[in-house]
Amino acid sequence: MKDACTKQILAYVISNNLKEKFVLETVDQLIANHGSQLSKNLIVHSDQGVHYSAREYINKLDHNHIKRSMSRIGNCWLW
Repeated sequence: MKDACTKQILAYVISNNLKEKFVLETVDQLIANHGSQLSKNLIVHSDQGVHYSAREYINKLDHNHIKRSMSRIGNCWLW
């Protein structure tokens, strides 16, 4: 996960598969490393991949008061 303003990498997990676990671990890492510094207006932007529409991912973001944003189909760029 990268800060859109500073371009700083805030959290990342490398995986050799496309299972949902690495996305959840990345969110956990973000919260563990930066939880007290995260803005109340934090938005996590993603594409429409299956990982980002999974119930557990949505619940984790909602539970931590993190807003979700998704690109439209066929457009993976934030800006």
